[in-house]
Amino acid sequence: MVGFPEKPMTYEWNNKASTALMLGRYNPWHTGHQDLFEELLQKYGQVCIMVRDTGNHEVVDVIGESLEKKYSGKYKVEIVPNITSVEGEDLDAKVIIKNIKHALVEKFAGRFKVQIAPNIVETRLDKGYSNGGYISGDMVYIPIQRNASRNYRKFFEEKDWQPISLDEIRQRPDLKLFGFIQHPDVRHTKGVAMWLMSTENDHYLHTDDEKLALTICSGVYDEHTYPISHLLGDLIDRVFWIPLDTDQSSNVLLNQYFKDNGSDLRIDLNARENVAISRLKQNYERINQLKEKYRDIIERGLYSLYKHDRKLYKKVCSRKI
Repeated sequence: MVGFPEKPMTYEWNNKASTALMLGRYNPWHTGHQDLFEELLQKYGQVCIMVRDTGNHEVVDVIGESLEKKYSGKYKVEIVPNITSVEGEDLDAKVIIKNIKHALVEKFAGRFKVQIAPNIVETRLDKGYSNGGYISGDMVYIPIQRNASRNYRKFFEEKDWQPISLDEIRQRPDLKLFGFIQHPDVRHTKGVAMWLMSTENDHYLHTDDEKLALTICSGVYDEHTYPISHLLGDLIDRVFWIPLDTDQSSNVLLNQYFKDNGSDLRIDLNARENVAISRLKQNYERINQLKEKYRDIIERGLYSLYKHDRKLYKKVCSRKI
C-alpha cells in the first residue's frame, strides 16, 4: 500500500502557556526585531507582539508577512495603546480584574483599560534604538546599526542609561551627542550581508546569475543599510563621531571622550564587538568580490545615496585624534 505523507504539524496558540511579550512601535519592523523574536520564541515557545498605537497600523501586516510562513500559530500581533511604561504582578486575573475596575472607575473613568492577556513571563520593550539614543545627564549615545551598536547599546543599558527619542533630542540643544562611524562602504556591505542572512535570501549571492547577485548586493533594504544622513537628518552634524576603523581602539577613543566631557564612566579596553559567524563572513566576502568586479556599476547606484556619509567619514578621519 502506498502511504501518504503526514500533514505538517501545526501549532495552536495557547493563551495560558508561558509567553514572551514584545512591545514597541516597530516603525519599521527590521531584522533586529526579527532576531529578538526568534530568540524569545526559542526560549518560551510563543511570542505576543504588541504594537504601540502611534498611527503605524500597517506594520501589523508587515510583521505578519515576515513571520506567518515559518511561525504560524506561534505569535500574535495586535495594536495596543501608546504604552510607554510597563508594571506587572503575578495575579489571578479572574479574581483581581473585577476588583481593579471597582477601585479605579470612580476616580479614573475613561483613563484606564483592564483586560486578560496571554500568560506573559518576560517583556522586551523596543527602545527604538534606530529612532533615538540613550541618555545620562547631558550625554547621549546615538546607536547606528552595523557600527558596533549592539555592543555599545548593551554597555550603556547596563550602566542604566535611558532611551530618548530623536524628537526629544531635537528639543534639547544642550545635549552632547556621540556615536560611532566606519567607512560607509564597509557598513553597507555588512548591512546587506546581515539583511540577506536574516531573511534567508543569502543564497542569491552565490547563484551563477551574477547580474541577480549584483542587483541584490547593491541594494538598500533597512536600517542596517540606510545612510546615517537619512537616519538622523539634521542631527547628524551635532554628533561627535568616533571612528571604528582607525589604528586606535574605539574603546580608547570613547574613554577619552568621557574624560574630555567630565564623565567618570569608562569602558573596558578589552571589550570586544560581537564576532561575525562564518555564514555572515562568507556573505561579506562574496559581496566584496562583486563590488570589486563591478565597481563602476555599483558606484553609480550608491554614490549619490552615500555622498553625505562619505564626506562625514572623511572629515572625522581627518580630525586630529
